[in-house]
Amino acid sequence: MQSHMADADSAAIKQSVAAFSDAWNRHDSHAVAMRYVEDGDFSSTQGIPSHGAKELEEHYVSIFGTFLKNAHRTDTVRSIRFMTPSIAQVDIDCK
Repeated sequence: MQSHMADADSAAIKQSVAAFSDAWNRHDSHAVAMRYVEDGDFSSTQGIPSHGAKELEEHYVSIFGTFLKNAHRTDTVRSIRFMTPSIAQVDIDCK
């Protein structure tokens, strides 16, 4: 039973990663922001902080409209390790 749950959770994680990649490649700022938790904190590669979905969406609007306007990414889930039944460590390659 435990293995079946882990398989289902792994499949859901992979689907979530694919949905993020799809939203990113469509430059859909709202859809990308919705892949994060509502009250999460995010720091860009330039160290610019965003708090919550609204600020994060604004961040993506800005970068998708400027230096990432032609960006495309491919994410590949390399491994998933369940730390607890509700917490997973996910290793992803991004190109």
